[in-house]
Amino acid sequence: MSNLSYESTSRPVVKCRCGIPAALKTSMTEANTGIRFLACKFYNPETGMRGCNYFKWVDEPVNETSCLKLEIGVQKRSLERLEKKCDELSLAVARLQENDKKYSGFFKVVFFLFIVLICKLVM
Repeated sequence: MSNLSYESTSRPVVKCRCGIPAALKTSMTEANTGIRFLACKFYNPETGMRGCNYFKWVDEPVNETSCLKLEIGVQKRSLERLEKKCDELSLAVARLQENDKKYSGFFKVVFFLFIVLICKLVM
């Protein structure tokens, strides 16, 4: 007996082994995120119920998904490197600002002494 029948809209209705129309679901697993499949309406991964265990991919898992996941991984690593570089630069700026505070007073004193020395030499 076939598990395929037609509704009045001429669209095929896939029935599971229980004889009822299979439910159209979307995979949310890491390996097949966004891929649609048909399953027994009694299938419920949260409760562990499997019904008649009917399962069929509607959208075949394709390499495009793998490519997109790879690209996401590349972008995440790039973002992590940029965030690390940003942290390094922020630390360098903080050190420079701290050094600026330390040495600005020192340079003011040196400049003042230089001016005093020039004035004494000129007089």
